[in-house]
Amino acid sequence: GKGTKNPRGEPVAPGAQGKLLDIVQAYYKLAVGGSPELRDEVLGLVEDLPKLPEGKLITSKAKRTALKWQDTLLAGEAPPAAPAAAEGETWAVIDVAESAVTLMSDDGDVLEGFRVADEELLERVRAAFDEGQEVKLELDRATKQALRLKAP
Repeated sequence: GKGTKNPRGEPVAPGAQGKLLDIVQAYYKLAVGGSPELRDEVLGLVEDLPKLPEGKLITSKAKRTALKWQDTLLAGEAPPAAPAAAEGETWAVIDVAESAVTLMSDDGDVLEGFRVADEELLERVRAAFDEGQEVKLELDRATKQALRLKAP
């Protein structure tokens, strides 16, 4: 297809896709606190990112990120400061399997087959669950990774 591949015709490696976003992010961070001229220059760069062929040069997640940056630059405001700690949601563990758990939120949403990447954390969850304790896990709101075991 036209415009979907680099000159040699190969898709761009995922690492290179990430590098492109990292470079634009570095410019974005400079522009947010910088002069209106710099902001305008970087806005042009940020606006071009989502126009790249998705999957070949840019991921759909990177595209969404670029659109958020675009809104921030157009608004001409500094981005909100990143929270110091990851924003967490607490889920109750209602079942423990070999390498995954079943979780339930306060709203009654059920998450089956949730993989706990941290082996040590999974062991602590299993031990507490086997003892009949009420077990709660805190998940990172954004990444849905298990952050920590919540004390009952």
